[in-house]
Amino acid sequence: MPIINFLLQYAEHLGYLVVYGLITGSSFGLPIPEDATLLVAGYAASQHFIKLPLLMIVAVLGILTGDNLGFYIGRKYKNDIQGLLFRYGHKIFLTPNKVNKIYMTFRKHPDRTIFLSRFVVGLRFIAPLMAGSSGMKWREFFLYNLAGALVVATIIPFIGFKFGENITLIYKIVKDLSIAVAAVAAAIIIFTVFWYKKRQARIKA
Repeated sequence: MPIINFLLQYAEHLGYLVVYGLITGSSFGLPIPEDATLLVAGYAASQHFIKLPLLMIVAVLGILTGDNLGFYIGRKYKNDIQGLLFRYGHKIFLTPNKVNKIYMTFRKHPDRTIFLSRFVVGLRFIAPLMAGSSGMKWREFFLYNLAGALVVATIIPFIGFKFGENITLIYKIVKDLSIAVAAVAAAIIIFTVFWYKKRQARIKA
């Protein structure tokens, strides 16, 4: 896995500021693998290059910074973001119908949508933008985003800290787990939309 090997070469240089910058950039949509960065940073902590507790705090701050920037842009450029998603979303496998469904889920179940999106690679960048452009309250977004950030920024570095010698295998497991979570999140969204439509039909009947 080239990205893991590349990061491992520079593990001793992964200081707190570097980790913060990488995680912020990843959360904001730059092509930086968040999971790999957190795993290697955890491994760096196991080698005493950095301290694990402080690393976790820095990682949480990085996630919150990137995600809140995304939320702010979504809020400020609401119409533009929605227009771009409907027009070009298909390039990232988001058809207009899927975009509509995700927005509907944001409005009905913002808690689980924001929390689960933190574990789905494809939604980490899109979710804050959509949350901001959906009219979601910032305090509500911040609370659920913080919950997801705390889980991600503590568990993944800890795994890298404890099992760093097998980091390539661990990275594959984390990637597979992300795919599984994405499937569960998609199932929740589909179920929610189906349930909501059925409920609306009963009300009208």
